[in-house]
Formats: sequence, structure tokens, C-alpha cells
Amino acid sequence: MTVSTPSQVYTWEPSNAAIAARYGLDPADILRFDTNTVPLPPEQLPEWLRGPFEPSVNEYPDSSYQHVTKAAAAYYGVEPHELIIGAGADEVLDVIAKAYLPLGAAALVPIPTYAMYGVLTGQRSARITAVPRLGPADGFALDVPAMVAKLPEVRLVWLCSPNNPTGAADSPADLESIISAAAEQKDPVAVAVDEAYFEFGGATLIGLRSRYRNLVVVRTTSKAFALAGVRVGFGVADRSVIERLERVR
Repeated sequence: MTVSTPSQVYTWEPSNAAIAARYGLDPADILRFDTNTVPLPPEQLPEWLRGPFEPSVNEYPDSSYQHVTKAAAAYYGVEPHELIIGAGADEVLDVIAKAYLPLGAAALVPIPTYAMYGVLTGQRSARITAVPRLGPADGFALDVPAMVAKLPEVRLVWLCSPNNPTGAADSPADLESIISAAAEQKDPVAVAVDEAYFEFGGATLIGLRSRYRNLVVVRTTSKAFALAGVRVGFGVADRSVIERLERVR
């Protein structure tokens, strides 16, 4: 099923202050379960905010984000040159869309999934080719044959594992089957695998980055690290892919 995807507005949830004002509450008493964020900030936050900051906060930061890149590379087990950093995973996803979705192209999306993929696809004046996931009896697994059959029609595949909103992690074998088939197309199809919830699932495709040069794995500090407000996300891929993304960034 291919559907026209007009540019959409992604509506964020109301702030704690707005909810408090609406219902006569103290903002400090509000506990959020609607944004998939950690309820409390990191204990180390006051220490971090004391600084010092290099460069000073009145100056633009180092655009290579050298220190953050080095730390993330060590955590992910990759080389620093295999990383790209964005203002949250959403910016990394935006860069992927700009790099791989030309005007009028189509993106393949298993549904239901994260709504931002549709927003980003529409912003590129591209279309969504939607493939329903299997039902609850099958754990909302990917319909791999149906997705592979649609690959000749698309330029980018959006995948999310563990998936939002079902919460289930996709089979690594299923994911690799799609990535491999996408790589084997006459014009290889890019695959973005959003692992924002990796720390809650434990399975990653980062180890496949050198085998498949059509793969980008997306990570974030927003969820498991309780740093959603800091806006730091990462793309991990073979250096040839990172170079393409860097040209867009």
C-alpha cells in the first residue's frame, strides 16, 4: 500500500507547566508516562551544570563534538569516524531522510511505528509505502516477505527495534533479511534502524555496519540515559555512509 504523504505537523505533548495550569496542580507532582522518558533527571546533573565548559557557553561548540564522539564510540564499540551526531535522534533521522529520499520517491514503513518517519518522509515530498506488521498473536513481527517484495519501489526503509509503540524488539534475522535484500537491489536501498530503545531490548545491528553499506543505526541519549532535554543522538554506520550524511549535516 503506497500512500501520498503530505507534510505533517508533529505535535508534542503539553509541558508539565501547561498540564499543571489546566488541572490546578503543582508541576513538581506530575509524573510522565506518555513520553517514554525517565521520570527523574540524572543524579549527576547539578555537578555537570557547574562546569567548566570548554568552549564557554557564549561560544559556538566544536562542530566535530570531539569529546562526545570519543565517548559514544567507546560505548558503542565503533571508531569515532563511524559516528554522526545530531540534536537528538530526530535530527539524525532528518539527515537520513535528506540524504536518501529524493523528491517524489517512496519510503517503506512497517506499521504501526514511530510517527516521525511519516513526518520526515512528507517533508521530502516523498510517499509512504506501508506494510502492516503481523498481528498480536505473532508479536507484531515484521512481515518480511511483504516488505522485501516492496523494496524495488522505494529508496529508504524506516525500521524501529524495539518498536514504538508496540514495545517489541524485532528478530535480528528478520531485520538482516530486509537489510540484505535492500542491499541487493539494482539500486541499493538505504535502511535506517532506529534503536532508541536498545538499552531496554539488548539486541543491536551495529555489528553489521561494515557488511551492509546501506545501513544506518540510530541511537539516542534521551531514553535510557534520562537526557531527553539535552538533545543528543547518534547515527552509526560504515564510514562511506557517514560521509554522505555529513555532507547533508
